[in-house]
This record gives sequence, structure tokens and C-alpha cells, in this order.
Amino acid sequence: EDYYPWMYELSSSYERYEGYTVIIKGFVYRDSEIRETCDFALVRLSMWCCAADLSPVGFLVDNGGTLDFKDDDWVVVKGTLGISEDGQSLLLKAQSIEAAEKPEEEYVYPYF
Repeated sequence: EDYYPWMYELSSSYERYEGYTVIIKGFVYRDSEIRETCDFALVRLSMWCCAADLSPVGFLVDNGGTLDFKDDDWVVVKGTLGISEDGQSLLLKAQSIEAAEKPEEEYVYPYF
């Protein structure tokens, strides 16, 4: 239930959280651009207004190049926060990845 506020905080001041260990639930998301930077992204879909504006929000994940899960599988990742090589985003260095159930409310909503 506090996914979006934490994503906002971490994306706004990610240097402050480098080296922290986190446990986070989301689904596996990959595309060609993501695969150039890391193994996959761990995301949830954020909705501002309606289903037409759904956008993935989450972390890039480095798990050493192996992943036993498919796109859209829900997982829990435990890992250490770092910064991508280009310095532009958070990178989660996975320590463990486990299968998870899809949450009852799979979308997140920004409340400001």
C-alpha cells in the first residue's frame, strides 16, 4: 500500500539510499531498452486517471543474468540498492528472487 510513495521518494533522492537492502514485490517487465542496462525491471503499474494512462513504475534489477521467471510473473526481490552505470536511475542488485501471488490491488495510485 505504500509502494508509490516509496518509489517517489527513492526516485527523487536515490543517492541517499545507495547500499540499503530492500524487499519489494512487483512483476517482471522486460523490453529491448531495459535489456541493454540490466536483466529486467521489477514494476507495478501506476494509474493517474484511467486504464489508458497506466505506466510501469519500479526498479531496474541486476541478478547476474539468470532469471527463471517469465515476463509478467509476480515476484518478491530482496536486494541492495545501487545506482546504474549512467548515474540516472536506481539499480537493485538482487540477492534473492521468489515467486509471489499477484496482489489483490495490482495497480498503484499516486496520492499527493
